[in-house]
Amino acid sequence: MRPPGDPRPPAPSFGKITPEHTAAFIGLMNTLHNGPTATAFARLLQKKLEPDDYTLLAHLFEEISVLVLHHLVPEALLFDAFAFD
Repeated sequence: MRPPGDPRPPAPSFGKITPEHTAAFIGLMNTLHNGPTATAFARLLQKKLEPDDYTLLAHLFEEISVLVLHHLVPEALLFDAFAFD
């Protein structure tokens, strides 16, 4: 624990994962692996994107970032799911 007068900013919080986050996370995974985003996401993983994939995936990841920004999905859950370094 840091002393009260320590000028360093607090360590970043990546959110605490709770059972309430399950529905939102499963919804995200369903969106990525079903429907029109599934083929684009598969090509992203294979690094073989087609021109139409960029807009679709950019919109999807923007929506995911808004959920994280508003703490509806914890960052820690996405770091684990997508293995971000």
